[in-house]
Amino acid sequence: AGASTEAALAKVGLPGTELLRRGCRVDWESFAAFLTELQAACGGPDGIAQALEHGYPKSAVEFLPVFGVLVSPREVFRFTHRVAFPLTYRVVECSEHDLGEDTFRVEYRISPPHVGCPAFFHATAGAMRSTPKMFGQPAAKVQLEAGEREASFLVELPPSRTLFARARRFVSQRWLRRTVEEVEHGWTEMHRQMELLEREAEARGGAETVLGADLDALSAA
Repeated sequence: AGASTEAALAKVGLPGTELLRRGCRVDWESFAAFLTELQAACGGPDGIAQALEHGYPKSAVEFLPVFGVLVSPREVFRFTHRVAFPLTYRVVECSEHDLGEDTFRVEYRISPPHVGCPAFFHATAGAMRSTPKMFGQPAAKVQLEAGEREASFLVELPPSRTLFARARRFVSQRWLRRTVEEVEHGWTEMHRQMELLEREAEARGGAETVLGADLDALSAA
């Protein structure tokens, strides 16, 4: 998988995985092209999904089960799609619908005019399946319906298997749920303020254009 990744990066002119790990910024179109090449190198949609499912860092298994004493994969999924995902993939609209104790539906939409990327959806499905495995639990069940720029994921997480895990829900997860909701509210408010600033800038630019035209007209007169 490592060789396939490096080859796909080179084919679309992107830096290697080491530079990407250091935080090199990549535009969406280049990232989509990379994933499409990687999917082809992996043998198709099922191949890239399996690569992402089995490609999680194995070192995480050593400490994440301990972290799981406080936080479940379900709460990690919620935090990912309500907070982390909008910050990372700004061209992809994401909505998450809680369907019950261990099941939820996630919907993605790649906003025009950005290029569609089915490979992104299949890779994400594999990553979703792998999350519980990092906590020492079975893989999540993920049903994917994907088009060119829209996708729907039906995710079923493995149930908690111990009485301690059930007791954990009443303590730590209430705290994390509140934290997620507070961060989500803060992100929404920040986004609203940014939109207001953009509209003010557009209005100011329009006013300056009109003023410039009036001054030009007076000068000509």
